[in-house]
Amino acid sequence: MAVSLVYLAIQVRQGTKTTRAEMLQQHSLSLQSTLLAIGSDAQASRVLNAGLRSWDDLSEEEQGQFSLMMSGTFQGFESMFHQHRSGLLQEEMWQSYETRLRWYLARRGVRAWWKLAGHTWVSEQFGAIINKLALEFEGTDL
Repeated sequence: MAVSLVYLAIQVRQGTKTTRAEMLQQHSLSLQSTLLAIGSDAQASRVLNAGLRSWDDLSEEEQGQFSLMMSGTFQGFESMFHQHRSGLLQEEMWQSYETRLRWYLARRGVRAWWKLAGHTWVSEQFGAIINKLALEFEGTDL
């Protein structure tokens, strides 16, 4: 019986490691795909870079494009946040995602998008985290 319990514990641990690895691989591939798509499209790249600098300088159509880009990006961050909270994403990996999240929030255009529409794309819980992080960058002009 004790041998069976040890075997079961090893199998559960191995399954958790596999789940973590698959989740990270899936998110990595999704992010790579998105970045490659934007990077290989001159118009999308222009909208992204202009939007990072200033929401107000974008046309209505460009604001729609930028909003979709940021919505997808922030939903990815939210997914990683919840994976971390549930114990599937290790602290070190979450810190890496949080650093990238802060990079986005340091951009004036992203903060403007967040205030106008971004908060509607994520859960209240994750939105509170974003609001707290965004306060660190108020008054900066990146």
